[in-house]
Amino acid sequence: MRINITCIIVTILFLSVGCDEKSAENGIKKEPLISQGFVDDDTYKVVCRGYPLEGSTGIQKTESSKRAALLGAYYYIKNAFNESVAPDRDGKAEKFEFMSDHVVVHYVVQKKGLKKMAKAGK
Repeated sequence: MRINITCIIVTILFLSVGCDEKSAENGIKKEPLISQGFVDDDTYKVVCRGYPLEGSTGIQKTESSKRAALLGAYYYIKNAFNESVAPDRDGKAEKFEFMSDHVVVHYVVQKKGLKKMAKAGK
């Protein structure tokens, strides 16, 4: 089941990160990660951008951007910690910022002894 969820997250991330023609023409790269790091030994914060599905408008555009931002945050958290940290169970979206072409999520994971659960080199 974890492999399926990871595959879905990676697929969505690739779809949300891929450059469209306008971005390529303007030289703008759609980088999802803004920042990540420990606030203290028990708190880790990730700030991620999410871009909408191509051709979506209105609420669909907003919700697909939110979902892409959340999945991006999950991806970076899964890469930073061992299997004892589950982004959806141990974390929460602290804040969403809505921009004209993307959404930014501030995602916080809090767990006792979190710093000890970080993967080596992260």
